[in-house]
Amino acid sequence: MRNFMLFIFASVLFFSCKKNNNDDVASAPHIYALVSENLPTGGAKFTLWKDGQFTTIIEQDEAGLTGLDVAANGDVYICGYQPNLSGTDIAKYWRNSIPTALSTLSSGAHDIKVIGNDIYVAGREGQKAVIWKNTSPAYLTNGIYQAVANSVFINGTDVYAGGNINNSALKSVAHIWKNNLLLSTLSDGTKDAYVRSIFINGGKKHKLRAGDVLGALTAGIGLQKEDIGKIDILDFSSYVAINKEKIAEK
Repeated sequence: MRNFMLFIFASVLFFSCKKNNNDDVASAPHIYALVSENLPTGGAKFTLWKDGQFTTIIEQDEAGLTGLDVAANGDVYICGYQPNLSGTDIAKYWRNSIPTALSTLSSGAHDIKVIGNDIYVAGREGQKAVIWKNTSPAYLTNGIYQAVANSVFINGTDVYAGGNINNSALKSVAHIWKNNLLLSTLSDGTKDAYVRSIFINGGKKHKLRAGDVLGALTAGIGLQKEDIGKIDILDFSSYVAINKEKIAEK
């Protein structure tokens, strides 16, 4: 039996309609998991688990895979980093196990979203936080201090990113960007803080308000108002930034 640690889990529902007595019947959902397995010789093997079947993506020391998404056509996208021959970490994404490098510099990829024909990857290149769109980088920071984009979220034509930038005291400050511009700073820089994002399947069309979300998070699970950052209420979904440390406590 495999001794593995669940690293990332994602489930995607694909409904294929077929006629049965003139009724549409949905097929069973596909379930995907990105799994890391520690090897006896050191390092790790990263595999994709789909409906009980394993496919090895990479098996290498010091590599890391961190993001998983499935396109509407069933193509599986995974992102992460892999050392080159000189030992430098290189950001990559894998489409159906085939790698594509996103940079030639020291870099890493942390989250991936596939919307139509466009591939968005959040990560870092050198000391800059970056969003790659179809391998073209858009830098969120100037590179003076270490920064990284940990997550990416797409709503229509708007691209949201969550991550952190070190300040002059080398404390990590949590940030949200929208369309490559700083949208909100979520911490004061006196202690390390990071962004952990929540996706809420409700928006303006459902008559959801920011106060509803705030109340649910404070009264419902006991968060403090200062732990909650920007709340974006979109048409059919909402995006909330929350202090990562507080999420871990819950």
